[in-house]
Amino acid sequence: MAKPTALYTNAQGEEVRCAELQNTTQKGISFYGKAFVHVTPHGAVLQSYKTFMCVKTTDGKFIKLNGTYSDTTMRHINEFCEQYNVPHPERPLHAAGGKKWWVGLPCHEGHFVHGAELVSSTSIDKSLNA
Repeated sequence: MAKPTALYTNAQGEEVRCAELQNTTQKGISFYGKAFVHVTPHGAVLQSYKTFMCVKTTDGKFIKLNGTYSDTTMRHINEFCEQYNVPHPERPLHAAGGKKWWVGLPCHEGHFVHGAELVSSTSIDKSLNA
């Protein structure tokens, strides 16, 4: 799981825990401080490099925030899905992940503000109802 690195308060006054994403599925390979998870009372947000990629809400919804990816970012997404139990729609016993799955997801880019306000109940509701 993620190793705690920082604690901050978002725009709603909620505590957010930011931690480096640890690689648990590919032995001997580190993400070298390039992937982080921001955990709030509403869910967990994956940050790959400087881009917020996806959210896993506390009620189990998975929201894609950005449609672009690189091979390394895809590894970050796959690891996040594994650690946060995002189920694969075609293989329920497996974690979601893979380029075909990612490309096929709807993207809610632009419905979330950058930074600390990312995962608030208001922004999640706004994104899912857009």
